[in-house]
Amino acid sequence: MKTMTSILLLTLISASAGASEGHFLPGQMRGGLSWDNVSAMEQGILRFGAAFGVTVMRGLEVGYEQQFIVPKDGYESRSWGYLRLVPFSEWYVNPFLSARTGYYAYDNDRKAFAGGVGGGLIMFIDRHFAFEASLFTQWVVHGNMPTERQVDFDWRVTLYF
Repeated sequence: MKTMTSILLLTLISASAGASEGHFLPGQMRGGLSWDNVSAMEQGILRFGAAFGVTVMRGLEVGYEQQFIVPKDGYESRSWGYLRLVPFSEWYVNPFLSARTGYYAYDNDRKAFAGGVGGGLIMFIDRHFAFEASLFTQWVVHGNMPTERQVDFDWRVTLYF
């Protein structure tokens, strides 16, 4: 219930800072910092990261994302290239779809290929400042081990410039 209340409040605040000021236009850049949801923190896992993207066509962004996961018994690094589509960029709360591919690196020099799809919402608080919430499903191929399916939920603080 608290999450829904937060989303509703951010939606109302963002109505005054909507995309009418010109978001998701060619050449605009986005930089973001992310952190993990509460469920991972309860398990003793710290997950954080950053992303950078450039809008190449109206509503179409190409970028790179890096995440670090520090569990109790080691670490993991996730690197993705992504393509993000914001089809309704004139809305006050902007839904998006995204596809990403990359690799995972583990502390024991093991690597795995990863690819996935997802989506989320961008809620503008100011012309250059937004919160993003995203939900992704990705498949991780560990070589001779079975393919693993993961679901990630992230909150981001994002700067648009």
